[in-house]
Amino acid sequence: MTIFEIISASVNVLLVGIIVLSEMRARRTRPKLKVRLDSTSGASNVTQGGAEGRYFIINIVNKNVLAPAVNVKLLIVRMRRSGDAESWRECPVNGPVQVSWRRPDDMSAIVNVGADVQCTVLALIQGESSATILLLGAVPNNFEHKVTPNEYIQLGLRAVADNCQTREYTVQMFWDGLWPEEGIEGHIQIVRA
Repeated sequence: MTIFEIISASVNVLLVGIIVLSEMRARRTRPKLKVRLDSTSGASNVTQGGAEGRYFIINIVNKNVLAPAVNVKLLIVRMRRSGDAESWRECPVNGPVQVSWRRPDDMSAIVNVGADVQCTVLALIQGESSATILLLGAVPNNFEHKVTPNEYIQLGLRAVADNCQTREYTVQMFWDGLWPEEGIEGHIQIVRA
C-alpha cells in the first residue's frame, strides 16, 4: 500500500467519523415533542355566565428542554364519528385544523415549546345541547365541530413545529347528553384510543 492510499483511507475514515458524530449531536439537540391527554375527567371551570364547564386538555410536552420546538401548533389531522363505537365514518378534514390553546387570548397562533403548553380540545358547558371542539381561528365550512349527545368521536391529533412533529395521537370521546346535579363525571368518557 502506497503512502497516498494510506492517507486517502485515513481521510475517508475521518470523514465517516465526523458524519456519524455530527448526526449523534443533531439527535441530542432536536426537540422531542409528545402529545398526551391531561385528564380523562377534564378541568372544571365556571363560565362568565355562571354555568359550569368541563374542558378537556391536551398537553404538548418537549422532552428535550434544551432544544425548543419552533412555531408549534396542535392540528386535527383526522376525525371519525360513530353512533355505537363500532361503525365509524370518516369526516372531512380538508387540510389540518388547528386546536385552540388553553388560554388563546394570551398566546399567539403558533408558539415555541421549551417545556410544555396546553390546548383545549373539547368544551362541554352545562345547559348546552352539544359539546364543542375548540379551534383557533375560523371553523372551516365542512368541519363538524359540534359533538351531539350519544355520539362517539375520534380525533387524530398531531403537534407540528418547524423543526419536528409528533406521531398521530388519537383521542376518543363520548357524552350521553346528561348533566345531573351530582356532576357529569359518570356521563362523559374521554380516552386515548
